[in-house]
Amino acid sequence: MLKWSNTKNTPLNGWRYYQEETDTMIRGPHWPGLLQKVAEHRAANNLPIEPGFEHEIELYMCSLFPGKCVEKPNAEVPRISMGQVIQFTRILGDALLNGHTRVEQEEADYRAAICVDCPSNIKPAGCIPCGMGSVVKLLSRFVGARETAHDNKLESCKHCGCLNKAQIWFQLELLQRHTSDRVNSELPDNCWKK
Repeated sequence: MLKWSNTKNTPLNGWRYYQEETDTMIRGPHWPGLLQKVAEHRAANNLPIEPGFEHEIELYMCSLFPGKCVEKPNAEVPRISMGQVIQFTRILGDALLNGHTRVEQEEADYRAAICVDCPSNIKPAGCIPCGMGSVVKLLSRFVGARETAHDNKLESCKHCGCLNKAQIWFQLELLQRHTSDRVNSELPDNCWKK
């Protein structure tokens, strides 16, 4: 797998990514800034944002600067970090809830019951306590005081990277706009998002 050798070293003329679907060149001052701008651009244009989108950006940069990239063996599928969960949930939530209502309690309860027993309901990697303040703020912003009986067992979805406690409240048709065909095909057969 081709990887950028060191994302702390900014290439000539900065970090950039061409989003073909919108014919847009997106630029960032540093690697995390570019990732954030690409994610925001995709959300604003109803394009999928999911774990692994960073590799698409890396491959684009490697096509521009092949000498800055190295071949690394394919590792096991990386776990989702707490930072990614917060980023995906914030971007998706902002895009989805802008003027849209949340689902009813009964629907959220139904979804939570499915997620809680799903093998894709995973703990994010990294320092969970470090990100809990951000998680609490996100949940307060997108969910408010709403909760289900399963909230204490809901983690993050390994397919979309979102907090399950938040996404169970999002309208399905809006979630689908931000989910690629590849991710849809990987969702478990009983997933409420299918």
